[in-house]
Amino acid sequence: MVFILSKKVKFVEPYLLIIDSKELDMEKIEDILKKNTMLYKVRSKIIEKDKSQFIVEIKIKKDKIQDLLKVIKELNDLTSVKLVSYEGDLEEG
Repeated sequence: MVFILSKKVKFVEPYLLIIDSKELDMEKIEDILKKNTMLYKVRSKIIEKDKSQFIVEIKIKKDKIQDLLKVIKELNDLTSVKLVSYEGDLEEG
């Protein structure tokens, strides 16, 4: 009898994407996420007088991360972009 044991390789990882900006174009960001991630869920939108923050839980293939960040960095009035590894359970539905 032969048993094959394998460790499940994760090609898709969950992350928190944090975007800080002087003025966020939410529609544009969501359009970018639809095109560049497998799944996303908005966790927080903070809009203040002179700054905004958008926190999104995403699932993305590791080899697509740089493409996503490159597109986001091209947004106007961007202050910072952070991508944090996340161990949550983002599920469709």
